[in-house]
Order: sequence, then structure tokens, then C-alpha cells
Amino acid sequence: MRLHSSARVFARVLAVFSVLPGIALADPIKSDEAWLREIAFGELKSELDAAAHASASAQAGRQVGAKANLGGEVAWNVGPCRALLAGGEGMVEGKQLSGSAWGGFCLPFPMNRMELIMRGDYELQPSLSSLPIAGRARYTGFSVELRNTFVGWKGETIEHAIFPLAFNIGTFEQTMIDTGQVSFAIDVYRRIHTSGRIVQILPVAMRAAGPAIPAETGGMYLSSHAFEYAPFRITRTSPGSLGDFAIEADFAAGLAYAKLTDPPEGGMQMAPIRYHAYDLYADATVRAARGDDTFSLHLRRAFEPTYTDELLLDTRLDASWLRVHGKHTMLVGAFAASTRRMDRGGPIDTTPSGGLRGAYLYKLPHHVQLAVAGEVARSFYATLDDTLALDAAWSAQASATMSFATR
Repeated sequence: MRLHSSARVFARVLAVFSVLPGIALADPIKSDEAWLREIAFGELKSELDAAAHASASAQAGRQVGAKANLGGEVAWNVGPCRALLAGGEGMVEGKQLSGSAWGGFCLPFPMNRMELIMRGDYELQPSLSSLPIAGRARYTGFSVELRNTFVGWKGETIEHAIFPLAFNIGTFEQTMIDTGQVSFAIDVYRRIHTSGRIVQILPVAMRAAGPAIPAETGGMYLSSHAFEYAPFRITRTSPGSLGDFAIEADFAAGLAYAKLTDPPEGGMQMAPIRYHAYDLYADATVRAARGDDTFSLHLRRAFEPTYTDELLLDTRLDASWLRVHGKHTMLVGAFAASTRRMDRGGPIDTTPSGGLRGAYLYKLPHHVQLAVAGEVARSFYATLDDTLALDAAWSAQASATMSFATR
């Protein structure tokens, strides 16, 4: 799918800022390297594509010392489907090794597209903007995601999907935690335009996590659940322009529901609900582009399950400015959040957090680029001391990186 220049800028902002607040659908914890890698290396675009990257950096702040990174990915794209995909990335920080590996396939049938992606992470470091769903420590995990899209009918520019769904199940390990997570999302109808505009009717999402409690009937049981119900979701709709700025927006709003439960007592009984709550669910983004500049404002309010037998109600606002001009790329972002924690007895406390982040990339000859990045935040992960992320403190991180990429 080819996008015009402003659409490519919008897509790049989405990739960068999706990790700034640390609120991905399946796992609200994001690694420290993810946000910078997205703007540095982007995504695969051609039919048969392979890419590799390597970098060496020096960092100071929460972590001090040298770091080396080596990674790559190869994919065979068939239409909108990544028929075969494999990739990996490894990092060395002093004596600490970490990395990720992923792979999968897609069956590009004309009327039913099925995708399977497997991913493994080893000793990744949470970013300063991650949600407090676990402990202050590096994490390891493995996940399997299945996406199925039944295409009812399609034209040259529009695809109509009936009951598209995504299901993800995975494990999560830290020094004090060994558990798992499950997420599920489905729409009644989805309309996809080649420009990237998407309309979803009656989207429903569920996420579950928590201590892996053995159930009496066998298997494992997760105690913390979050649900989102909305009449519709619109992605990359264009309400028009404002002066010289081209405006684009995403919007979804509806009902948020969350619960904490005990394991079923046996047989086919339902899990006893010990606490539940309703609230407003909202997820909206406005982007404005003019020339080389793109401004973005994102608001999200939703429940989040935790791996510590609690619930979070997180409200956060983040803003960014991205400028791509010739060999220069600049990004400045800020976020502010209010996170309410609840257990079986009800609300416990509400903690504010927030921060600033910036990065500058300069492209040198022969696929080499220099990146300088820094962030300061009042974060739940200000230190990595193997304790639960119950409160926030100020921390900072800065790095200078020289990298090589094959594209």
C-alpha cells in the first residue's frame, strides 16, 4: 500500500507515539529501546524485503555505560499480508544481555486472511513511560497472536471485513512474578481504505492478567480483567484543514468495565467477582501536518489489568512535534498521566506521572546515522530495584547512538 508523503508522516508519528505512553493492547509495558528504534528504522514496505541494523551507544542516567545492538528482519509480503516473517534483535549492556525474536506467517486467501505471529522477549528493560502493571525489573515473556479477517467483499480501494478478530496469549516473568496475559478484540464490521482510513463498528476489547492462580478444574486462572465497548472507532479520518495545516484524527469512546475475581470454586461455576467498576472509555488523537512538521495530541482513558492482582484506571494526555527535513529528524514529546490503583477493597490511591522526551537523528553517508536522545520523567520505573511499581519518582536517561541500517 502506497501512502502519500503526509500520510507517511502521520504513520511515522503513530509508530513513535504509540510507545510514548506505554499503552499497547496486549502489553502496557514497553522496552526502553522501542520508541527510538521505530523512528530510526521504520517498517518494511516492499513485496520481498529484508533489513538489518546495528548500533553502538553510550548512555547515562537510570542506566550508565555502553550498549551495543544488532538486529534484522526479513519478510515476504503478499498484498496486505506478510506471508512469511522472521526477525530478531539483541542488546549488550555491560554484562547484561537482552533481546527479542519474532516470526510468523499469513495465509493470504482472497476471502479469509489469517495471521499468526510469535514473539519472545528476554530481559528487556521497561521504559520510563510504562504503566505500573508489574515490578521494577527487567522482564521476559513469550506471546502468540492470531488475527483473522473475513473479507466479505472488496473493491479497488476499499475492503469490507466481517467480524475481524485478534487474540493474544502470552507469558510474563520477572524476579518476583511468573504469570501470563490474554487479550481479545473483535469488531462486527470493519471498512478499510487504501489511504489507511479505517471505520470499525461495535469494537469490543478484553484484556486479562494477574497472578497465575491454579484453578481447581485444571489450568491457570487470571484475576484482573478490563473491557472496552464502543459504538464505533474511526482511524485516520480527515475533518479538513485549519489554515495551512492538514488535519487528521482518530476517535473512539464508550464504556469501560473492569473486575477482580477469585478462581472458580469448581465445575462450571462462574468466577466470584470481588470488585468491579464502570467508567468512560476514550481514545482520541488529533494530528496536524504542514510541510515538514507534524503535531500530535493523544488522549486515552481506560482500565488496565495488572500482573499484581490489582486494576488501574489510567488517564493520560501526550503531545508531540515531529520534523523530518532532508537528513534531519527531530522529535519532542511530553505526557501527563493520572493513574488510579484498585484492589478487591476498592480504590487505593491515585498517582500522577509525566515527562518530556526528545530525539535528534542525522543521516550520514552509507546508511549510517547519528541519534541523540534524552528523557526526564516522573516514572513508576525510576529505579529497577525489584520492588512493585507502587509509586512514582523522578528519573532521567540520555544516550548518543551511532547506527547502521541497510535501508
